[in-house]
Amino acid sequence: MQGYWQPFSSNMLIVLPIRAAEQEADENELSPFTPFHDARAGHKIQHYLQRTYRREVPIVSAAELTDLDALGTRNVVLVGGPNLNHITDKLMKRVWDQHKGRFFHWSSTLEADPEVQSIVTTRDDHLLQIHFEDGHPEVGDRIEDMHNGPDGRLLEARGMCLRLDGPLARGRHVLVVAGVDTAYGTLAAAEFALDPDNVVPLSSGDSQVIVSARPNRNGVDAPRSVRSIDGHG
Repeated sequence: MQGYWQPFSSNMLIVLPIRAAEQEADENELSPFTPFHDARAGHKIQHYLQRTYRREVPIVSAAELTDLDALGTRNVVLVGGPNLNHITDKLMKRVWDQHKGRFFHWSSTLEADPEVQSIVTTRDDHLLQIHFEDGHPEVGDRIEDMHNGPDGRLLEARGMCLRLDGPLARGRHVLVVAGVDTAYGTLAAAEFALDPDNVVPLSSGDSQVIVSARPNRNGVDAPRSVRSIDGHG
């Protein structure tokens, strides 16, 4: 846990998403502001860091930030995916530019790149890992939420934990915890990253874990890893 979380023990900031005023809440996320489970994920991480390291950990809304430069040289935890957190969106585009073919990315990030947009075949939220064969992009893997229950009810939510060293400033760290489609996945990603049994094998350095959890009345069941990329890619 120290190897994973120690870099976020000082000079850090948690950034929450905010739902655009014109967007209507869907059946899974009834809050017209920050989605409820995104807010819970941010609070759980804040509580862990404050309890463990005895330091104040500020939380701000993405609405207060203009771009990545507004983060300065902080260590940052970004909560929520690119649809509702524009700072996550900007970060993932930078990660794509720096590490093409290494990590899973939201389809919205890939749609913005003319080099690979032709292989994003649906507009629904999902994750893709793109490989390049002889310079040609190919879909290596695809992850999406499972909406196969009665009346389209969400049966299994997927989330992402992406931990990176130095994407914004040398010696600084970023952690993204976000849902693939809904904020249930965000909560699952946060709970996964706060469980020592899950985090200890990851140690320090760059890593990405895609997690899956079943929603319940109180949030989500215990999340499990479905894909993992370690520091060696």
